[in-house]
Formats: sequence, C-alpha cells, structure tokens
Amino acid sequence: MDLVDQPLHTILEGTGHRSPDLGGSTASILVALIGLSLIRMAVDVSLGNDGDSVAATDELEQALATLDRQSVALTDLADADQGAFQAYLAALKRRRPPQASEGGRDAAVAIEQAGSRDDAVSSAETVATRMPVQAAHVIVQALELVVATGDRIKSTVVSDIFGGAALLHGALTGVLLAVDINLKSGQPQSHAALAADRDHLSWRGKDAFAEIKMRAEAASYQL
Repeated sequence: MDLVDQPLHTILEGTGHRSPDLGGSTASILVALIGLSLIRMAVDVSLGNDGDSVAATDELEQALATLDRQSVALTDLADADQGAFQAYLAALKRRRPPQASEGGRDAAVAIEQAGSRDDAVSSAETVATRMPVQAAHVIVQALELVVATGDRIKSTVVSDIFGGAALLHGALTGVLLAVDINLKSGQPQSHAALAADRDHLSWRGKDAFAEIKMRAEAASYQL
C-alpha cells in the first residue's frame, strides 16, 4: 500500500518511536505533499478571477498541472525513500565484523564476507541519499512555482499559499538534513556529485523562499 493511502495515525506511529518504520526524509516528503495541496487549493480557487487575461488564466492552469505532476512525483518518492531506508537498515543488520576467535581460512572468509556487507551498506547509503536529493529537486521547483504565480492568487487564499510554501521550506530542510547525515558516511568520492547537487538545491530553495517571505511581509503576513 502507498504511504499516502495509509491512515495518518499509522504514519505517526511508524515515525515517532525508537525504531521507526519511516525515516526523517520520508516524513519530510509527506509534509511537502501537504504543502503542495495547500498551494494547489490556492491556485485552483484563484482561477477565473474577474478581469483576468487569457494569459493569466493559462498560467494558473499550467501551474495546476505542474502541481499535480509534482504531487505524483513526491508520492512515488515517499514510497521509494521508505524502501531505501528499510534497505539501508537491513544492510546494517547484515554487516558483522570478523570475530577475534576466527583464524586461518575462516578469518579470511569472514573478512571477505564483511567486505561484501560493507559494500552492500555503502550501496544502500548511496540509494538512500539519492531519494531525498530527488525529492529536494521537486520541492525547490514547487517553491519557484509559488514565486512565479504568487501575484495571481486571490487575497482570500493568499495565506494558504504562503502556509503551503512554509511547509515546503520546512520539508526541504528535512530532506537536505537527511542528505547531510548520509554524506557523512560512506566514501566521499562517490558522494561528490550528490553533495554538489545538494548545495545547489539549498541555494535555490533559500533564494525562492526569501522572495516568498518578502511578498508575504508586503501583504502583512510573517513567515
């Protein structure tokens, strides 16, 4: 079953204990989905404003279609991220250092097996890092969409698009923190491209949210 099809209490129970079924990045992606829904509602309500040009209407309709695609992408990434998290935990459990009592051929076999398990953990770490990076791409694009369409939103729902953007910004922070902790382990050279991508996404997200905050303050809202 997809995560979004599960009751909220099941998701909360799977997150808030010592051995969670959901990692921090998965939880952050689910938060991003809620933020996207708020933004979508604000855009949908704003369609058909009196006096809107055809171009303005087309822009909002295109924004709705983009938000729907982003929602599908994040839904799929939430499931993939959970799977990557579980695979990483399983790889950690399988990893066992050679015992001091093992000698000769047994020790060599144990060392070889340990190396194979270390490779499995490293591979699982890499996959577990890619998922939140991919989610960050979608979240940043959604924040940039808010910047592009924010001036088309009705005043009655503008607080919702700002609230949705704030949730997206928090979700972006969460997924990037998950990337950071994964990058602290494993082989640095294998993570160089991911680290560079992460830094670029962080910069884009901060830039977009700074613009959204400025617009919110101009409308007498504080983010």
